Amino acid sequence: MTIKLPVPSMEGIRTERLRFRRPVLEDSAWWMDYLNSAEAIRFMPFTVGSEADCAAFIRRSLDRFVHDGSGLNAVVRLDDERPVGMIGLLTQVVDGLPELEIGYHLLPSAWGKGFATEAAVACR
Repeated sequence: MTIKLPVPSMEGIRTERLRFRRPVLEDSAWWMDYLNSAEAIRFMPFTVGSEADCAAFIRRSLDRFVHDGSGLNAVVRLDDERPVGMIGLLTQVVDGLPELEIGYHLLPSAWGKGFATEAAVACR
């Protein structure tokens, strides 16, 4: 599969309950809820409660947007603007070939509510 770069932006995309927006470093205020959950980050190279890892996670998406247009977006609820997580289109190299994937990381408080599925369908 050939990936056409830059990857189309998800910024401003809306679903029935969600809105995608570019993350900002100030999102670390709520994104720490993710980094504070040992269960959420169990397969990630992060340390529970690390503010440095939290900032690095957000910076990585910001750097990706500049590099090739891919990256995780902050996704917020339409009804109250409360964040649910970071979701978006990411370029990855798998077995030496470029791939486009839907990446998602939800705050533990958003688990089990169908937000990941709703956002993934919008990304697709």
